[in-house]
Amino acid sequence: MNRILQVLLWLTRLGVGGLFIFSGLIKANDPLGFSYKLEEYFEEFAKIFTEHGLGLLAHPMEWLAYIALPMSMFIVVLEIVLGVLTILGVQMKKVSIWLSVLILFFTFLTFVSWKYDLVRTCGCFGDFWVLTPFQSFMKDVILVVGITPIFIYRNSIESFLSPIGGQLIICFQVLYFSYLLFIVFVIYLLLIIELMQ
Repeated sequence: MNRILQVLLWLTRLGVGGLFIFSGLIKANDPLGFSYKLEEYFEEFAKIFTEHGLGLLAHPMEWLAYIALPMSMFIVVLEIVLGVLTILGVQMKKVSIWLSVLILFFTFLTFVSWKYDLVRTCGCFGDFWVLTPFQSFMKDVILVVGITPIFIYRNSIESFLSPIGGQLIICFQVLYFSYLLFIVFVIYLLLIIELMQ
């Protein structure tokens, strides 16, 4: 890979990784608010599927609406982890696939939201930076363009860290994610106890 391409790829990784970290940290301030936004998306999709006789697709959407809080926390952590790993160049074969899956999922959501006027704001950056569905869709299209070269050149990206350093970063992030899941479990447990009284 020539020097100019390496610099462009580095700048792309910095931009994509930085945006994922920024988005994740903003949502981490209010995971409950982000879960409400996910719930709104899933409920709207369930209505559309039901109205068009696609009840089989509506049921998973209703189920996803029930697990919106743990899902929101998972997405928040995933965005931050992917952002850090993208900038550091750690495990880029796996990271580029996760980036692609996540951005295609969000691009689909924002496109449908914009096209059918389902949800008024996307929740991409919480209440810090409110985007319309069209603005959010265009942001996702730009991210798809940015993630594409990362995906194409994923085998050429070298990590800043030694292999052991990369493994330690991943271990730390798994522990952090486990901690967040524990917090969600405790919150659900307390809610159930409160409802039983």
